[in-house]
Amino acid sequence: MKYFFTFLLVSVTFSLTAQIETDLSFTFSYELNQTYQPLEDYINLTEDIGIWDDYDLEDIYVNLNKPFILPGFEDKPMDILFLEGNGVIYLVNSSSSDVRYWIDWGALALGRPNVSPLIDSNNLDPGHILFKETEESIAMEFNNVAFEEELFLGDGRLRSRINFQMEFFYETLCVEIRYGFSEISETLMEFMTDSILVGNVFSIEKELDTGFDEYEYFELYGLLSGDPNQPEFFLVTEDNYMDFDGFPTLRSIPDEGTVYRFCLDETTAVSTTEQLESLSVYPNPASDKIFIKMDNEFLQSGVLSVQIMNVSGQIIEEYSLADSESINITHLPNGLYFAQIISEKYSVVKRFIKK
Repeated sequence: MKYFFTFLLVSVTFSLTAQIETDLSFTFSYELNQTYQPLEDYINLTEDIGIWDDYDLEDIYVNLNKPFILPGFEDKPMDILFLEGNGVIYLVNSSSSDVRYWIDWGALALGRPNVSPLIDSNNLDPGHILFKETEESIAMEFNNVAFEEELFLGDGRLRSRINFQMEFFYETLCVEIRYGFSEISETLMEFMTDSILVGNVFSIEKELDTGFDEYEYFELYGLLSGDPNQPEFFLVTEDNYMDFDGFPTLRSIPDEGTVYRFCLDETTAVSTTEQLESLSVYPNPASDKIFIKMDNEFLQSGVLSVQIMNVSGQIIEEYSLADSESINITHLPNGLYFAQIISEKYSVVKRFIKK
């Protein structure tokens, strides 16, 4: 039986410089009890891993035949796939222009260091990391891998195994994380409780014009928390990181057949500075009221509603608005919120802080 759960929308606007200002949105959906299909026609990236080697893959990368291009970042094609041996892969842009900044988009399926079972002389079944590239997508499969932490638990034998895949899709700008068969020892399961890091991350790194090797960073995480069969989705930035006790994590490893899907929302993924000036939310931060001011172009497009969302993308309230109206926020707990202004032509999300 197939289950499908509708997506949650979260968004954030940030600005590193006057040249880099963007409005990012993530959508999230998931399905349970799906059939796990192992990759075919793949390249084995770990074919030369020896019996006492681990997946120290920080220097392993793949040059993509077809780059990923995000709206608003057309001058930053992501043309390299960078691999870490802990269930994390990144799409990275290798080139730079006059404005020296770099972007990357990553998928996090586990957040735990993996090893081949061959590292344990008592196990003879190897684990590998497989890669497949097509016109539609690029995919990575962690096949029959073990957990490095189990070497230091109990008698040190690698009793546990896991299979999972991560696939980036060019047309939809989505990444799917799919989980296959896993066999987790009781000792390891207890050790990993409430510590499975699953989600995606978008990052920008900019070189500062100071004459020194100084950089400015922005990271936007979309992470899952709680029950893997009914996960909550949270947006995490440096602005609200302290609101969490560490990063949000899943309680346990997802069951076989679980599929998580994270997408960059193309309709509002990126906006230029000029486009963002068509409306404003003020004051920010605010304590009792916020005002939403729209220009004539936005008003003429037919404003339908304004939705107030919390950091997990849940719609708290919905309003109809005219040219400039106030919204009472005195009853909202302090924290980060999003106002999504929806018209017949546009959908723009602005963040604000209640304090």
